[in-house]
Amino acid sequence: MDRADQELLRRNHMPLKKAIAPGVLNVLEDLESCGIITLDMKERTEHESRVPGDQASKLLYLIRTRGKYAFQALYDCTVSAGLFDAADILKPEKAPHGPSYVGRAEPLPSSVPDEFSEDEDLPDCWPPQKLEELDVRVKVKSFQDSKVAERRKKFYEFACSINGQKTHYPVQHKELSQCLIISNEKFDNEDLENRDGTVRDVTALNSLFYGLHFDVTQKKDLKSEDMKKIITDKIVKYDHSKSDSCVVVILSHGADGVVFGTDGRYDENTGKPLNGVEVEWIRQSMCAVPSLLKKPKLIFIQACRGKKKDKGIPANSSQQETGSNQSSTSKEKTGGGTTDSAGQNPSGQSESGDSPNSNGGGCQDSGASSNPREETPDSRDQDIDIRSRKNQICKERQAEDNVDAMGEPVPSASDVFLAWSTTPGYVSYRNTKQGTWFIQALVWVFSRFAYKHNINDLMTKVHNLVSRGEVEKTGYKQTAESTTRLLRTFYFFPKLKKEENL
Repeated sequence: MDRADQELLRRNHMPLKKAIAPGVLNVLEDLESCGIITLDMKERTEHESRVPGDQASKLLYLIRTRGKYAFQALYDCTVSAGLFDAADILKPEKAPHGPSYVGRAEPLPSSVPDEFSEDEDLPDCWPPQKLEELDVRVKVKSFQDSKVAERRKKFYEFACSINGQKTHYPVQHKELSQCLIISNEKFDNEDLENRDGTVRDVTALNSLFYGLHFDVTQKKDLKSEDMKKIITDKIVKYDHSKSDSCVVVILSHGADGVVFGTDGRYDENTGKPLNGVEVEWIRQSMCAVPSLLKKPKLIFIQACRGKKKDKGIPANSSQQETGSNQSSTSKEKTGGGTTDSAGQNPSGQSESGDSPNSNGGGCQDSGASSNPREETPDSRDQDIDIRSRKNQICKERQAEDNVDAMGEPVPSASDVFLAWSTTPGYVSYRNTKQGTWFIQALVWVFSRFAYKHNINDLMTKVHNLVSRGEVEKTGYKQTAESTTRLLRTFYFFPKLKKEENL
């Protein structure tokens, strides 16, 4: 190894140790596979210490003894493993190598903004007091709007690479992915008031998902059986083999675990919801589609999940409450339906809930995640030769079965992301002029930040924004909820395509 490269490794030992530690096992495996280190060296580095930082430190000392090609190999392996901080240190002349993160080993230059710059601010008031502040025809930002566009493109290339797909869902945009939007506005049962304002939600959603590279299908005012039929025809029977993901959005009245068709109602005797579609049925149906295997399946539900109303807790309260929510179950009649929000918003527009006028209880969502499989750690005093033989057997069996990392079986209920507009048992608010708090927040956040944040970070912002809403006269609040069974990180990557070889 050149003296200059050895000096760089020595001088930057601590920052390199910190940067390589998260992916040190991948780097060791790649270095062994390309012949820079032996299998025995790899196993000694792995097993002499279980601490990633110690393993990375041993690797950095070892690599300095492995010949003139070792430095270049280490650099290639860090890039392949997505350890962009380490790659920046090894070859600063090629920096930046990938996306910036909070907690980088070394800070970015002041001329390159990080992920959490000043444009991350959310509106203080939600929904906005002025109707025109909510754009119906939304513009979806892309990597071209970023001040670090080159970094975005390199991160996209990594996410689509073989190594990147171990931790990220590939989004290649070979074909438009499917997005189905079902919006029920007018209902047959007089106990279900019409959902005024939903048209604005649908228009905004259509613009959003079109900008995110989806083929959008809109359906309105469907009975429960018709809802199941369109989901079956458009999603379940569709060939998604060239698509990257799939989205279903439903806006309607509902109960916990159920969204109503236009014929929805409660049983007069039992109080159980009738003529509704169970969200668990939607989830299971999407998971059963062969061409959606290992692909993100996103479900967004705008509907009430009960009759309770969240009064909130004063931020300066010194007393601990028994529960996090204080609820009100009173119902106020307006016309033939139920208004689940008493009072007006600042602009004089009424707020309504997406829950029917009924004393009956809702169905519990049966889609709770199963407990993860318990893993038993390897014994520390296990003989190294036995461990080596075990690794060799695993490699031989893998080769024999001809199964790579991406070909292994996955759980049947995995790769699903489900977002609700509210929490179990509570109402969800809809402004009759501006649309629902949840959908408008989702559109506002996704259109501005989907080009640089993953789905989990996006939904955290949506939750934050929805929580800022408040019914003026009553002070009622709302909290959105999302649950994930995604096995990898999902980005929408708007306006990026693998074929362009960016």
